[in-house]
Amino acid sequence: MIIISTPVRKNKQQAEMRAAILQSARVLLAHNGIEHLSIRKVAQQIDYSPAIVYHYFNNKEEIIDALLEEDYEKIVEAVKTTAEYHSKKDFKNGIVAYIRLVTDMGAFYKNVMISDSPRILQRTSVLHKGAAQERPALEALCSDLRVCPAFANQSDADIELAAQIIWSTLFGLATRIIIEDVDKDQKERLAEQAAELILKMIR
Repeated sequence: MIIISTPVRKNKQQAEMRAAILQSARVLLAHNGIEHLSIRKVAQQIDYSPAIVYHYFNNKEEIIDALLEEDYEKIVEAVKTTAEYHSKKDFKNGIVAYIRLVTDMGAFYKNVMISDSPRILQRTSVLHKGAAQERPALEALCSDLRVCPAFANQSDADIELAAQIIWSTLFGLATRIIIEDVDKDQKERLAEQAAELILKMIR
């Protein structure tokens, strides 16, 4: 019989509560948008008092930050599947993986990424000069482009611009897929075709 010590059990319970708070906030954000998120609503969603939520997060902005950090790590990993540019297939698979991932996030992704909240933009803006130095996912895309023949003689600034345009194109496609609730088969076709078109442009 394995006996779990009190500190271990307490840590497990705290981790579970924190996860429940974040999941509640994710659902609320997906349905109602960032502007309608509040500690009170998160607490109601999990049937606890607001004081419990405040024990883990000082305000709703900290909750949003935690959610963004969770999801951004997933996005970086998806994009990094192209970071070692072994073949066109690797690059294509990375683009398709990115579209699958963010569209599976659904309304939460859409509501966060179209938000003009200064707090959110600190984490989501990608179109300013030097953005690749701040956004690992964008830098991974720049790394891919640097080894493409079409960009062999391009400056880092021009490569960053190309990466920003590619990202914006994929973001627009992913957002429309979410908004229009595109079925799985069509989503796959769109993702595959988008990857093919981008490959043709950068060859």
